[in-house]
Amino acid sequence: MPLDRVTPADIPSQQQMIADSLKRSAARQQFLAYTGLKKAQLFKDYAWKTGREETLQSNAKVVEIITGIVSTMLGPKGLDKMVVKEMGGVRPTRKVTITNDSAEFLSLLEFEHPVGTLLVDVAKTVDGEVGDGVASTFVLIGALLSEALKLRRLGLHPAVIARGYEMACRQALKELEGISLEVGEGDAALLGQVATTAISGKGVASFTAKLSSLVVDLALEMRRVPRADLSNVEVYRMPGNISDTSLIRGVVIRNEMASRGMPRVIKDARIATLFTPIVFRDMERSPSYDEVVFNFTKPEEMKSYADSRYRVVSLLAEKVQRAGANVLCTRKGLDEAAVARLESLGIAAIRRISDEDVQRIASATGARVVSGVGNLTADDIGTADLVEEVWSENGNWIKFEGCKNPASISVLLKSPSEEMTFEVEHLMKNAISTIRNVLRNGRVLPGGGVTHLSLASSLRKHSANTGSREAFAVESFANALEEVPSTIARNAGLDSSKILTRLRAAHSRGPTRLGVDISTGEACDLVERGVLDPLDVVRQSLITATEFTKAILRLDQVIFTPTTREEQVRKRQQERAERGKRAEDWVEEKTV
Repeated sequence: MPLDRVTPADIPSQQQMIADSLKRSAARQQFLAYTGLKKAQLFKDYAWKTGREETLQSNAKVVEIITGIVSTMLGPKGLDKMVVKEMGGVRPTRKVTITNDSAEFLSLLEFEHPVGTLLVDVAKTVDGEVGDGVASTFVLIGALLSEALKLRRLGLHPAVIARGYEMACRQALKELEGISLEVGEGDAALLGQVATTAISGKGVASFTAKLSSLVVDLALEMRRVPRADLSNVEVYRMPGNISDTSLIRGVVIRNEMASRGMPRVIKDARIATLFTPIVFRDMERSPSYDEVVFNFTKPEEMKSYADSRYRVVSLLAEKVQRAGANVLCTRKGLDEAAVARLESLGIAAIRRISDEDVQRIASATGARVVSGVGNLTADDIGTADLVEEVWSENGNWIKFEGCKNPASISVLLKSPSEEMTFEVEHLMKNAISTIRNVLRNGRVLPGGGVTHLSLASSLRKHSANTGSREAFAVESFANALEEVPSTIARNAGLDSSKILTRLRAAHSRGPTRLGVDISTGEACDLVERGVLDPLDVVRQSLITATEFTKAILRLDQVIFTPTTREEQVRKRQQERAERGKRAEDWVEEKTV
């Protein structure tokens, strides 16, 4: 039967149509039961909306679930999360990620609910702006919305709650300056404590001291490089031990020496960079037939040609030595005769380097890239304290260290597995952002939730002097702030209610830096213990949590307009019209 012919058997019977209608009705009822939405008679078919209270309750439930998941990751004793993703394929594989970083964890998830998507965007914003504080921000969001629901049950309007939260946030931001401590630019010890606080609890506890020292050195090095940011930090991953991770003040490239006989370590390196190769034939013009095909009638002729070729290429190689270079970097290839001659002269040669890497080497070492070895002079030579070839299981690397003008900073990151390598890389970049925030404004705050306790105590006093309904929201804001130290204690397996009551009483008596020592459960001065947070991180957390909560409170309806079946058929017909009718389209049309 032709494909374009429709028979009576293709027309559904009345019983089939009734069965299909009942099936669609059952699916619709299941959708209603799942979402709690009501059909909107004002809109076209299949459109649904929710009322004000339903919207707030539904969104608050989503926020409660997601923030509850993230809250267990807060603090040095926070727990890890495992995300397993099916990769598909003929033989399906799974990608397993174990992380304690809240931003990375949320980036691996896909939410159907729009509020879940908004929360992922919040995590990306906080992580991108300050590099830390995502978990504490989510804890604060969950607590603020929970307190807002309590006020709604008391009859307070969402607009009043939003104004009260905004008033409390402004007051808290003012109080931060009085609580903060000043950090000197050269205070490496204090910067190390900030880095340790940012790294602790992220799954690399055994290497916290090593990574903290490396992060501080890297941040200070970036401060010396003009207009440097995280894009200037090149991370190169190698198998090994995390403790062997090192900072390279220069350039690292993926390459190897042209010959095994060349030196692997060159101190006080003098570097020449070329765009052209060192070969027997002139690469600037196309070769003729006579220059490519040779007809030797006698062995002496072949030996004479080989000798002349070696002599010409050797002269070119010797020009590199006369220019004063002991390391040659070229974008093109090297003749084997040139490699042999350079090796005999003790010159290390690296060939077939990418254009980008040649420019990076030249910029960092002060070398000038020349078009040919004949144009190379002593003025074109760059310098570096050390050029070294590093061998690894997944390839060789060459590092140029101690350059006089390192336009970029490189990190040789070693770890036992690929998953841990990416985890440590992300952790280091976040910690670098944290240190750079401290260097930018020179202020830090007591960590471990001490700042939040101090702000809560101050806001309670402020709410007592607020003669309006917003005072209830200010009080609720203070209660939400205390959820941060409470969650840190809870994640450490401590009695959070008992600890919070004790710390609240201590902070109500006056300014103090008392917090909880998660190892013993006792109150202590966390600044003396070196637990510090950057001022920018706490400020960003307060602003983001307040603005997100206000946005949820202002939502009074959600209108959902899905694509109807008729629209799907119309879209498919339009696509077929654009690409032309095909035989298989008729079969597809009958199944619609």
